[in-house]
Amino acid sequence: MKRIHLILVSLLFFHVPVGNAQTAAQKIQVSEFTVTGAEQAGDLKTVLKNLLSSRIASNDIIAVDSEVGVAAKITGSYASFGKTFSIDASVKNAAGETLGQRYVQGESPNDLIPAIGKLADQLRPLLPVKRPVIPAFAAAGSVPVTPESVEAAVRVAPVAQPVTQQTRIEGTLIGIAPGRALPGKEREFVVADARSVYLYRQTDTLKKVAEYPVTAAGKILAIDTADVDNDGIPEAYVTVVDREELVSLALEVNERGFTPIAEKLPFFLRAVALFGQKRVLIGQYAGRGADDFYGDVRKVVKKGTAYSLGEPVKLPHHADIFSFNYFFDTEGKRRTVYIDRDRMLHIADDADKELWKGADHAGGSETYFLRDEQQIQNISLDRYRWRFIEQRIEVLPDGIIIVPQNSGSLSVGNQRSFSKSSVTAYAWNGASLEERWHTMESPGYLADYCIDTERRELIMLEQPQKEGVFSKGASVIVTKKIRSEEQR
Repeated sequence: MKRIHLILVSLLFFHVPVGNAQTAAQKIQVSEFTVTGAEQAGDLKTVLKNLLSSRIASNDIIAVDSEVGVAAKITGSYASFGKTFSIDASVKNAAGETLGQRYVQGESPNDLIPAIGKLADQLRPLLPVKRPVIPAFAAAGSVPVTPESVEAAVRVAPVAQPVTQQTRIEGTLIGIAPGRALPGKEREFVVADARSVYLYRQTDTLKKVAEYPVTAAGKILAIDTADVDNDGIPEAYVTVVDREELVSLALEVNERGFTPIAEKLPFFLRAVALFGQKRVLIGQYAGRGADDFYGDVRKVVKKGTAYSLGEPVKLPHHADIFSFNYFFDTEGKRRTVYIDRDRMLHIADDADKELWKGADHAGGSETYFLRDEQQIQNISLDRYRWRFIEQRIEVLPDGIIIVPQNSGSLSVGNQRSFSKSSVTAYAWNGASLEERWHTMESPGYLADYCIDTERRELIMLEQPQKEGVFSKGASVIVTKKIRSEEQR
């Protein structure tokens, strides 16, 4: 960007009013950015500050230069890599405590102003500004999603401290699902790494009680639980790939651990609470050649120890079995929410018409399987295509949509290594998704999560330490109570 353009843009936004001086408004300091790798860095520091100041301001936020009397301080950095750039920003309160971090990226200088707008939208919910709130959870049907309830949306994280002390688990776990309902305070989780399924029970402490390894060549892609035979006890379903063949498992969960029900099932498997109701198990065959999946996604039918695919589940063209859900809008119309292969969040109607597309990345997973492309490309090129399994989307009984986000790391080729994560709840207002609440950003990769709607708890499987040459890595199950602002 030329110097004269920078100066003109800076002057333009310097004179834009940056706040509304109402008594309820909070002062937020926007500091000058640090700039790396860009020409005219001195001018760009001021331009970025003025751009963000004008876009962060609202009826309840005044962007100021001085730190006197401010509720929070925003600091940012800009890094350029050729034509592409990344902008990172951090929010701290008046006591110096970090409230969260966000980032945006762009492919060219033309993306700068839109990127700053996106960054402001991401930062605004982190600011300590008083807003009306609604409960994050409610019994089915008790809090309908209406325009009025959206207007009173929670914009801060209604998440309490962890319910229990966290227990470090050696190794990098990749999936978690709720186990059986147990009496009293005891609870059960089914978790998995790439090679084995584990049963954990938790009271005041977390204890591993059983392990079930898969075949030597098999790799676990996903773990789910669902009561497919309606006997009141959920079974465990493990999506396993052996080279390019699916050899998935169905396991009974009991006091001793796991007992096999069926092996070598040729399906991808996923349990999902469609419309926020009872979890159902769905399946899909693997594709061949350039296709990762084959045929319709269908509900799984269990007869004795035999499994088959039954009623089809309609999906938009760019959705897949792992990263979608349904919800009803305020008019009772079915909508589909999904994450595409580029990690963008979408809302579609039953005719596969896109109603809305997010501006920022969602989801983000490090779990993948390989597809052999020897027959469809030159053998001198990379023979295998990496296909990443995207994160699940949950819908609560009141229509709230739960979407995780991993971030904090640049992906190079097939290598992904995320270093921070959060979970956000949204509501559909008929035109777009609006944030209801979000967790505070966690310094680690979120491998998977599930929600206990009866206990109003969010259960996250995190990897605070990556596997390395001298370490097997570490995982932790974080259980947090979700509550309304009035209860905080």
